[in-house]
Amino acid sequence: QSSSSSSSLLCCRYNYAMSDFEPHQMNRNYCSGRVRIAFAGSWSTGKTYLLSALLGRQYSTAQSAPAPTTDKFVCVAAGSPYSDPIRSDDYERRRHCEIMEHVNDVVRKECGGKKGMANVLDVADDNVEFGDFVFFDMPGWQTEYGSDCVYRTFFHQLIDKVDYTYVVR
Repeated sequence: QSSSSSSSLLCCRYNYAMSDFEPHQMNRNYCSGRVRIAFAGSWSTGKTYLLSALLGRQYSTAQSAPAPTTDKFVCVAAGSPYSDPIRSDDYERRRHCEIMEHVNDVVRKECGGKKGMANVLDVADDNVEFGDFVFFDMPGWQTEYGSDCVYRTFFHQLIDKVDYTYVVR
């Protein structure tokens, strides 16, 4: 690789879930070594259910209800010694979900300050089988999100930064 292209590179494979997404180059900082997989799709398609099935049980903040089970963007760092929201002093787990804060920084910049923040949650899970993975459970995509700067930008930025996006239909 030449020195001119060393500041940014396309280090992860992309699978775009929504229409109108453009590929972007990204900084090396996003290549953490863990595989990042986002679960995307419409409301009530089974994204949380599928992720819970992979983990062997519902992750600590998942809900079973007729209403949307995920009304926020959730980062699940597997291979942790506990299964709860990530503790503020757990820097090892927290660094695997730091992409969420970076994406919210972009959202704040593009959508107007503190009002421009998506609802996010970082969760640790003790499933060791997927210890090399970080999962992102996204809210169901709704047509009205297309006109909501915060959700539209967060969806776009997160999908752009993960290694794989699995679309649940």
